Amino acid sequence: ESPDFNVEPFAMGSFHDVVRSRRDTTSGRIDEFKLGLAFEAQQDGAACRRLTATFREEGSRPVMSSLRLQSGPDSFLELVRRDEGNDFQVPHLPEVIPVAPLRSNPKRTCDPVREMRLDHMDKAYWNSLHDGLVEFGRSSGLFSDIEVKRCGERMSDPFQLRIKVRFGPSTNIMDVGCGVRWSLPTLVEIMAASEKTFLLQQPEAYLHPRGQAELASLFVEVFKKRRNRFLIETHSDYIVDRVRISVRQGLLRPNDVSILYFEPKGNSVEIHNMGVDEAGNLEDVPAGYRDFFLKETDKLLGFAN
Repeated sequence: ESPDFNVEPFAMGSFHDVVRSRRDTTSGRIDEFKLGLAFEAQQDGAACRRLTATFREEGSRPVMSSLRLQSGPDSFLELVRRDEGNDFQVPHLPEVIPVAPLRSNPKRTCDPVREMRLDHMDKAYWNSLHDGLVEFGRSSGLFSDIEVKRCGERMSDPFQLRIKVRFGPSTNIMDVGCGVRWSLPTLVEIMAASEKTFLLQQPEAYLHPRGQAELASLFVEVFKKRRNRFLIETHSDYIVDRVRISVRQGLLRPNDVSILYFEPKGNSVEIHNMGVDEAGNLEDVPAGYRDFFLKETDKLLGFAN
């Protein structure tokens, strides 16, 4: 079945909203766009290197018209959708979980029928998850403890999430800062899952610099222990730098990390794929990368007006 580009938390619009026709193009109307994924897997004894889906317009919607699986320079399998409504089966890929940058505020009292209940799981598993959350809360300076307070004896009864900030008394999650309120659901998701791929949009929202850096360390830990992978859209230098530090410390391999820098060029965007060496240094850095920050530093030091 063709992917839907307008399922929460995404709302990308029609085909032409997705492709965003460029004024500087001389080719006229844009009839298709492609999405590609490079990965390593085993299929019939061959290492599959790239999966590319081509999308065309159908009733204003982007609909997959072909799917190409390439395992070498001259070795590929291509499926073409010839008739309207004739979908083809997409090869199995790891489950992808999108996480929006901002979520609705949690409620003061939660309904376990409609919302995640943290203490309904196996006691040992909940204790492990609780300890992981508290370890992150303390290392990031966001909170020092978390507890689930039941408002009754039955599993269907409402409950409250209570947060202890530093050494004060625990308080309802509604009464703590936005960084805790909006990061906690994401923390639970990535720490409870295994072998999933997360798409995270600006996970640094409402977190102070220390919290952003420790969040990156958590991504590294979950990647190593639970084999979760992360595709992160971020404006945070603290997240990028902590990932680079993790490579330097040997917690990650250089080929575990890819940094894509989106550089505006007129009415289009050029994408640069930067690597990281074993010392954590960036490789293949484009000339415009961090140009704004370098100019700001020069001004601060009095080297420029």
